[in-house]
Amino acid sequence: MVVEIVDTQEMMKDEVRTLTYRNSMYHNRHLFKDKVVLDVGSGTGILSMFAAKAGAKLVIGVGSVYDVVL
Repeated sequence: MVVEIVDTQEMMKDEVRTLTYRNSMYHNRHLFKDKVVLDVGSGTGILSMFAAKAGAKLVIGVGSVYDVVL
C-alpha cells in the first residue's frame, strides 16, 4: 500500500507528464465528447477529471482503494 501512495505522489509531482495527459485530452475533445470513459487504476482521479472536462458524458474511475464516478 505504501508503494502505491508513493507512486501516486510521484505522478502528481511530475508536472510534464500530468500536463501532457491533460493537453492530449483537451486537444482531442472530439474523441471524448458524449463518450463513457472507464479509468482503471484511477488513483487520485486526475485523469478522470480531465476526461470529464474534455466532454465525456460519464466517467467511471476504478481504483484499488476507492471508486469515483463523475
